[in-house]
Amino acid sequence: MLEINSVHHTEIEECNIFGNGVCHINGMVVFVKDALPREKCSVKITRAFPSYAYAEKTDNASFSEDRVLPCCDAYEACGGCCFLHTTLENENDIKRKYVLSTMKKRGIEIDVEGTICQAKEKYRNKVVLFVENNQYGYMQGGTNKIVPHVACKLNDDVFDQIASFTVKELSGSSLRAIYMRKSSQKTPEIMVCPIFYKQTDLFSYASSLISHFPNVKTILYSVYNDKDFAPVFYKPEDILYQEFGKGQWGGTGHRICSTVFD
Repeated sequence: MLEINSVHHTEIEECNIFGNGVCHINGMVVFVKDALPREKCSVKITRAFPSYAYAEKTDNASFSEDRVLPCCDAYEACGGCCFLHTTLENENDIKRKYVLSTMKKRGIEIDVEGTICQAKEKYRNKVVLFVENNQYGYMQGGTNKIVPHVACKLNDDVFDQIASFTVKELSGSSLRAIYMRKSSQKTPEIMVCPIFYKQTDLFSYASSLISHFPNVKTILYSVYNDKDFAPVFYKPEDILYQEFGKGQWGGTGHRICSTVFD
């Protein structure tokens, strides 16, 4: 097993789906944060296990032609994305190779033409932003620490607007996170699901949210780590707030409004 903090000189062989460079040191697989194929660098081991290890670069002897300067100041700390240090073309190729490799390991031979993503920014149609001390953002990689941000380069602007609005409206509540999803329609419909540590009255918030963001067509809420409670559904046209019946879908407990099925 490689020693923690030991430094090694290596060449990156490939890049995995998490944006880590992959190399071999003393016969062991090592994942190097933000390294790209064909880069020669010195790396320091940060975590070691019997069959693999993690490392970070301490020095670059050469750089990949696919390397670019990240367009986000929070990129190094934030765990919200992992490919801003390379070109869109290389990112798409890494993802294509990952699909091929995954299928091949399962004995399936397929052709993959490429990914359908043609944008480097503002392409995400679903996000989970975490909330703490009236700030929101993604988690720092490998930690439970939130990296606050105002405008993520990958998120649709409306997600950050809704997140900012929600954090202000629900200030002082047990809000833990905000899950949002946007449809691909010409006029996108948006689903918003605040996630709490405990059950919370959302009637006023739901009314205000729909008033400020007409494209919000579905509002749910969920309680974090509570097996007896799952999303409660609201209808924007006629916000429903009443007693909910309990049921089971696929073994998962939930409470839903009966008029959802009207």
